[in-house]
Order: sequence, then structure tokens, then C-alpha cells
Amino acid sequence: MLMFRDRKSDGFTLVELLVVISIIALLLSILMPSLQKARESAKKVVCGSNLKQQALAHSLYSADNDEKYIHLFIKGYPGWTRDISLLIGGHQVWTPGATYRPKQKVLNAYVDNNYNVFKCPGDKGMKGPLSTGKLTVFEANGNSYAYNGYGNDPMNDYYGDFDTGQKEPKKRAYAGRKTSGTKRLSDIIFHGELVMHMFHNGLEEGEREYAWHSRKGINMANLVFGDGHYAYTQMTYDKIKDPQSFQEGKGFDFTMN
Repeated sequence: MLMFRDRKSDGFTLVELLVVISIIALLLSILMPSLQKARESAKKVVCGSNLKQQALAHSLYSADNDEKYIHLFIKGYPGWTRDISLLIGGHQVWTPGATYRPKQKVLNAYVDNNYNVFKCPGDKGMKGPLSTGKLTVFEANGNSYAYNGYGNDPMNDYYGDFDTGQKEPKKRAYAGRKTSGTKRLSDIIFHGELVMHMFHNGLEEGEREYAWHSRKGINMANLVFGDGHYAYTQMTYDKIKDPQSFQEGKGFDFTMN
């Protein structure tokens, strides 16, 4: 009796291979937006964690320094005119007329010199007055974040020169204040992504270029407040051009009386 065997295929036919490739491509097109969203969400979470660590480090610093917040005036650098709130922690950075090494950044010692605590994973650099060119803010300044010492005027903050007797302005944020006498901690920004200044100042040119964790134009920023709580906040702005006129927003404030 004759025996017949089924002919076994040696592999996929061209049609079968094309069908498999098409299915894989379809699945990738469905999954990629979700994966991208998950990746961006992870960056935001890491950024929030960084800010909470900075707030804790600042609290430890205050405990070692007469219960005072950092005042931002660094003795020996009288020529420094830009916002030095970036220079309280992070990696090496050179400034016009002065070199700020990591050991001079006071919060580094309180995070075991882990400079990544000051690096936002979503940092895309800055344009406008605080332009970093092709560099990220972290690459250019050693820190993606800013400490809210004197309110929302990043180019003209007041740094009290204690050697010449200048006094701290009454309307400011945390700079030089005693921790025990500071009020409204739950709504006064403590530390935040540098983009918080740019969004709230409402820069018309290039405003939509500063989105680090959201779609352009939404103006969201990671913030940590004086009581230690973290929030992902929309930085709405007042279109009055005087920088001192738009210090407040919904759920947050830059200065205290």
C-alpha cells in the first residue's frame, strides 16, 4: 500500500511574511504613543523627586545655619549680576568674572554631591533672555532648577550686599528668612524648574518653546513648596509688563510680605 506524506513548508511564504510584518507595524503604531507618554511621565516623576530632595537638602542646610534659608549673596563675587539661584547646587560652572566649583554650591554637601539631583531629565535648554544656545540648562549652568529667593524676576533679583549694609527688601521669597517665621509655606514656591520664570513672565517671543514635560503652549512646570509638597502646575501669567506686577498665580505665589 502506498503511503503519502504531507509536504511540510520550509518557511513562510512571501504573502505570510508580509502579513506578519504588517501586523507588527500596526501594533507598533498603536503602542508607540503610549510608550512615549509613559516615558515622558517617568521624566516628570524623576523631576518631581529631584525637587523634593532639593527641598529636604535646603531644610538640612537651614538647620545647620541658624535656621535661615539661603540668602543668595555669595561673599567675594561683587560683580555677579545674573540670577545666582541656579548656583546653589549642581555641577561645575564658570561665570563671567568668577568660577563656581561644586564645593561652593552649598546644597551639594546635603545630597552627597549627587549632581543629578539638580538635573531635570526633560531639560531642553532655554531661549529668550536666559538663552543657553544648544545646551541644556544643566549643561550651561550646572542646575536645571532655580531656588525662589527673591521672587519672579530672574534677571534682576535683589541680592542684599551685607558687607555694604544694604538691607533685604521686605517683599521677597525665602532669601535670608528665618524658617520659624516664614508664613504661607503651602503656596509659596520654594524650588522649581527654571521654566517657571519664563512661563509666568509671559514672554511672547518663543514662549511655546519652553515645554519640558508637556505639549508646547500649556506652560506647565514642576514645583516644590515650602511645606515640602510637590505639584505640577500651570504657570499662568498677567500680561502687565512690569515684572513686579505678576508675582501671583492660581495655587502659587512667588513672594511674601
